[in-house]
Amino acid sequence: MDKDALQELVYKAAPFVAAAVLLFVWVNSLTPEKLGIRPIDVETANATVPMPAAYGLTLLMVETETCGWCKRFHRDVASDYKQFSYGTRAPLRTVHLRDYDRQGYRLARRVSAVPTFILLDSSGTEIDRIRGYPGPGQAFYTAMDRILRKADAGHRAVR
Repeated sequence: MDKDALQELVYKAAPFVAAAVLLFVWVNSLTPEKLGIRPIDVETANATVPMPAAYGLTLLMVETETCGWCKRFHRDVASDYKQFSYGTRAPLRTVHLRDYDRQGYRLARRVSAVPTFILLDSSGTEIDRIRGYPGPGQAFYTAMDRILRKADAGHRAVR
């Protein structure tokens, strides 16, 4: 390729290279706050929730900050959860999807969808799980009754 052809190619490509650089800079300047995403502060959220040994059972919710179904659960169920016997029997503890496997829980399998609700015994061993959000009110509590019956029967997903 001769010098004139190379200069013409550079001249034609310059706007695309500039656009790519500007796009790269703009994307890297975005923060969750600018996008309207509220990060989950796991430490603060879990500071008021007792550890599993305190109550015997814990309902672990694995979530992400961008999960629409997780937000629906918090809006529809979580605010009332503590007021029912479920909240006393199995306190709710939330953990981010990227952090749940670092907590030392003994789970039957990896979490592949959010939200996932995992009922844990006092040693952090999985009893059973609810994959996805079954729905508000009675739909969620019916699923909770199912996994609590398994806990009462001594079922453990991990042996």
